[in-house]
Amino acid sequence: MKIVNYVSVIVLVLLWQHSSAQYPKIELSSMSETSKTLVKDFVAKALTDCNATNTLKLSSRNATSRFRKFFTNDQLKESCNWYVDRYGNLEEATLIEAIKDNDFTVYRFKMKRSLAEWHTEMRVVLDKKGKLAGVRTKDYWTDKFYRRKDNPVLQKIDTSKLDKSTLELNKSFALKSYQTCESSEMFVVNETNTIHRTLRNDWDKNLLIECDSIKRKNGELSDFKFVEFYSDSVSRHVYRYKVQFDKLVKPSEIRVYSKHNDKFMGIFVIDVWYDRFYEFDKAKSRALNDLGQ
Repeated sequence: MKIVNYVSVIVLVLLWQHSSAQYPKIELSSMSETSKTLVKDFVAKALTDCNATNTLKLSSRNATSRFRKFFTNDQLKESCNWYVDRYGNLEEATLIEAIKDNDFTVYRFKMKRSLAEWHTEMRVVLDKKGKLAGVRTKDYWTDKFYRRKDNPVLQKIDTSKLDKSTLELNKSFALKSYQTCESSEMFVVNETNTIHRTLRNDWDKNLLIECDSIKRKNGELSDFKFVEFYSDSVSRHVYRYKVQFDKLVKPSEIRVYSKHNDKFMGIFVIDVWYDRFYEFDKAKSRALNDLGQ
């Protein structure tokens, strides 16, 4: 396993805020040895050995109170196991750059896990006193630094360039997810067609529950048409299907998300079709509002 600076991943609400559009880089050679050691020790001892106990030595001297509140041994062990189970063991973690964000220093690591076919990002944040203040992940790596809630922009792509076999697989995924609602007919997810985090023991169960719920609310799926395809520069593909449920007057949308290797990330129903593309959260919220829900 190649480790340049030993890092793993944990999902945590970022404890720092952006207020400037400019993020000056810091020469890695100018980083203090104290800071390097603190970050390396934290991730190596706390986030890579899920069965380790009493390895995390955080105090008021090296971590903020809010940081210590989130990073208990039990919470770290749970998060560590979650990532290993879904993405595999850490194979490589490289510190690419450090940037200055107001009073915080953000260390950006490019990472690779054994069950993921792509690189992700982890950000470790120190405050102006050199204390651990936050950890944040992105499920992709890009050389460009994006703010916490920002991502590469999705662009509409000419559908004539799409592979027909991919479209057929997506169609099967969509129809089997929301048309029949029978366990024997559900789409089979595995490591050849789906990214690892979706391969949970209860995937079929949860999707079947969602299928039944949508059918009760929206009725039978009576029309289905692939309309458009979006992609960003580093991470996501989005396939949009305009569909009709017989209890709804206007068309709805089934949206399929996949990685750039076209392994599925997720599938969703948006109760109102919009000709204009909106990111999922905005589309979902707008649909609820338009339907008075």
